[in-house]
Amino acid sequence: MHRKAQSAMEYLTTYSWAILIIAVVLVALFGLGVLNPNSSTASHPECIVPSGFSCLNYYMTNNGMLYLKLLQTTGNPITINSASCNSNSSALQSSFQEPFAPPSFSSQSNSILIKSGSSQSFVIQCYSGSSAFNAPSGSYFSGSMDINYTEENTNFSTQLTGSIRAQIISSAIGTSVSTSSSTTVFTTSTIPPLSTILLSYNAVFVESGLPSGTLWQVTYNGSTETSTSNTIEFTGTSTASHTFSIAVVTPSVSSGCQDIYVPSPSSGSLSPGNTQSVSFSNTQYCFSSQLSDAGGSQVSSLTLDMPSGYSSYISECASGAPYISSTTYTIQVASSGGTQSICDTAGNSCSDIGYQTSPTVSCYTSGDDPWYQSIGSVALNAPVSSAAVYTAVNSSSGSSLVLNFPITQPGSFVILMGVSGWENSYPPYAYTPGLPSGCTMLGYLNETGQDSAFAAECIIDNPGTYTVSTTPVLTPIQGSLAAYVFPP
Repeated sequence: MHRKAQSAMEYLTTYSWAILIIAVVLVALFGLGVLNPNSSTASHPECIVPSGFSCLNYYMTNNGMLYLKLLQTTGNPITINSASCNSNSSALQSSFQEPFAPPSFSSQSNSILIKSGSSQSFVIQCYSGSSAFNAPSGSYFSGSMDINYTEENTNFSTQLTGSIRAQIISSAIGTSVSTSSSTTVFTTSTIPPLSTILLSYNAVFVESGLPSGTLWQVTYNGSTETSTSNTIEFTGTSTASHTFSIAVVTPSVSSGCQDIYVPSPSSGSLSPGNTQSVSFSNTQYCFSSQLSDAGGSQVSSLTLDMPSGYSSYISECASGAPYISSTTYTIQVASSGGTQSICDTAGNSCSDIGYQTSPTVSCYTSGDDPWYQSIGSVALNAPVSSAAVYTAVNSSSGSSLVLNFPITQPGSFVILMGVSGWENSYPPYAYTPGLPSGCTMLGYLNETGQDSAFAAECIIDNPGTYTVSTTPVLTPIQGSLAAYVFPP
């Protein structure tokens, strides 16, 4: 019996301390306002409006005058006709009035025009039931608002319904305004300047030029936001100007075409409570690739019939013949503006391999017996003359082949091509292409130990130096690499 009593006392003591600690924490949280719905900590400025609208700035004076800076991105210009603001949502319909219009806010107007992508400031008298709202500075107004407006392009009238929680600041002059009279003179001295009273703000970015539903990205004051709508907003409390950057948009390849959307401006600075318009321009690169090899047999030539209608055909050809002294690998260009060739080794001519200026691309062995061959080509809708071309070659005594190429503009489109000749080893071994991040292989052929070819396309967003390589498994290879960098 004594043991049971002792155990019960220990149980009560232990849990009493736990309950006491929980109680102390709850009291502390309540005192800080975290659990107190009536405390100022629990209150914060908030403006909730439908899609297509944003509250850039808002606050209220002691006598219930709501200062509102409204951005609209509906796609049509609108005219605000009347507005209602009430802490009692059931009384909204009885408190409609014409808003006070900028720039002086001294008179009411039913024709406040806001163009799409623009913002406008106006003032609304807010009510508590049938009486004008009145509250001390530092407290909060919380209620509903309706704004009647007309779409200018369609002459269609509709209503914006939202909610508002605004902090009260002191007003030097001005009295309540009734819906039946506008005798009160409401001057700019009643409303503190926007630059000095910015209790809550939105920095807003509005884009044009992107297809509907396209994901885009803005970094502002170190914070990054993305959206598939045409508006991105950042909310904070600082009045200082902050820098921003806008990323190049590169959607996935569709129907053999790569779109590159470049923003203007791509960077800058923006003060809170303002809107930055962003215009995207599009460059589209379309391409078609073919690669073919001899299929394990010895042939004298290979031919690709590339699709017509493109302006350039970048071709590559490799022979696995170990006994041919002429060039056994090359990368070459055929374009409607003329022919340009890039060969692997000094003293050897591309004519030793041979190719046509398009759209048919041929590769053949000259000299000794026919041998294994690989051929590839990429057709483009852009002239090669607009690209910066970078190449690297090595001989049969070389080791891993590496090509470094620079990217100076975000969103650059790149075609990579590589070929290798005889890999002097038995049993035969493959070689491995190494591609930079952002690249996709279009095709890769490997007559193991004989010859190889590959083609890849890339979208590279970040300027810097990038590397493409070919690495033999066992022995050195002879080969060549090329990077064609097209501007965004």
